[in-house]
Amino acid sequence: RPAMALLIQQVGLQPHLVLAEPSAHRRFIGKKGRMLALPMSLFGALTTPVLSLLGKLRLLIEPFFSKATQEESIAQYVRRRLGPEMLDWLIDPFISGVF
Repeated sequence: RPAMALLIQQVGLQPHLVLAEPSAHRRFIGKKGRMLALPMSLFGALTTPVLSLLGKLRLLIEPFFSKATQEESIAQYVRRRLGPEMLDWLIDPFISGVF
């Protein structure tokens, strides 16, 4: 991402940059006694056993939900547009896994 790299360099943060380990590319979640890989694409989200059929359908109808009427947190946005299952099983673990 050249634009981001340039911005980091321009503001003098390059010496403080910490890159993720290659092993952190894939993330996993424990669900019902199994370790399941978190999907990293739309296709992956539609085929993962992490989400129920209802959760997958909710993902497909997301473009038809209205925009927010007020400022909202990431959790509020995801819950409103994608449903609580997406928040609990995909978004929250993904964000929590980023340090």
